[in-house]
Formats: sequence, C-alpha cells, structure tokens
Amino acid sequence: LYKKLNYAIEDFLPVALLGKTAWVVAVNNDLPARTIAEFVDYSKAHPGQLNYGMMGIGSSSQFIGKMIEGATGIKMVDIAYKGTGPALTDLMAGQVQVYVDAISTSMPLHRTGKARVIGVMAEKRAAIALDVPTFAESGYPDLVAHSWYGLFVPAGTPRAVVEKLNASANAALQSEEVRSRFGSNGTAIESMTPQQFGEMVKQDNEKWGRLIVPLGIRLD
Repeated sequence: LYKKLNYAIEDFLPVALLGKTAWVVAVNNDLPARTIAEFVDYSKAHPGQLNYGMMGIGSSSQFIGKMIEGATGIKMVDIAYKGTGPALTDLMAGQVQVYVDAISTSMPLHRTGKARVIGVMAEKRAAIALDVPTFAESGYPDLVAHSWYGLFVPAGTPRAVVEKLNASANAALQSEEVRSRFGSNGTAIESMTPQQFGEMVKQDNEKWGRLIVPLGIRLD
C-alpha cells in the first residue's frame, strides 16, 4: 500500500501471537440467502446488484471483499463507510446487503435476529458462533482472514530474552481470566513459538501482497 515506510518487518523480532479474531460475512435479513452456497448462487444470479459495506480504499474490509469476489466469482458494489456503527445500521436497514465484520460486533446482531451471519473466515468454527459454518468447510479453503495481535521486540534483542518473553506470554494466555475474556469476544488463542509466529507473519505478508499489488492501490 505504501511505496515508502519508515520501518520494515526486518526491524522487529516476532515474540508471540497474542490472539486471532476472525472476520465474518453478515447479510441483511431480507437477502434470500441463509447459507454460503445460497449467497454465492444469489450473487451470481444478480451480478453487481449487491451493495458491499467496507471501510474505504485500502482498508482490510475492501481487500477481503475482493478476496471473496475472486474466490467465488461474484461481483459486488463497494460502499465506503467511516465506521462499523454506520455500516451495521445500514446493513440492518438494507442500504447495504453484505458486510464483512469482526466476529465480536456482528454476532450480537445475529443472535438477536437483526442481521444474519452466514460464514466465518477461519480455519475452524468459532467458539462463540458454533452454528455458523466456515467458508473453508463450505468449499472455499482460501477464504480465511483474521485480525491478529502479536508481541514484537526490536531486531537485535538477545534470543534468550525473546524466548523468555514468549514463555511468559504463552503462560499468561493459558490463564482462566485471559481465556475467558478473549473467548467472550471471539478472540482465539493459539500459542506459538517465536519461529512459528514469524512464519505466520511472513505468510500473511505474502498473502495480502498477492491480493493488493494487482489492484494497484497506493495510500501514499
């Protein structure tokens, strides 16, 4: 997205993954699609007629929308919003029919019947949404997208320090209080070594690069 940044990934050492929050696809209740397959079929039958709420040019939600279009062969109309609140309000009102959102903010609407979450973009079903299938299990294994949170230190930090911080972070993540707090908002805990976390960061960088570069979007 940026031609020039004042930092690079190599300026940091990965320590520990602290949590992953899956994105979900939510639709307006009037959309005649209750499953991922029905959503794809309806979208293909009505190309360019579904409004897709996203957070503007260069946002994660824009790229996830493009990822969905590429994997399923559908085409939606991007509608930019300045925040999740207005987007969800318009989703419920039917101004937009589709919105990709963090699982923590869309599931309350799903539970109360104000909108419908049809798919989770994770490798497996989320603990707070066991009734909602993943795109992977519905035939789209590449439709996996998370927001994740991690701990890093400056490059050059002694390896012994990195390993000690990793052990402490992973121990904290196993505490009942942390697991309960994270679990309540759909944040999945996955303990990783520094090496595993570093590989995940590398794979994510390459994954999003393959999607973003062909779009030609620049933010600087």
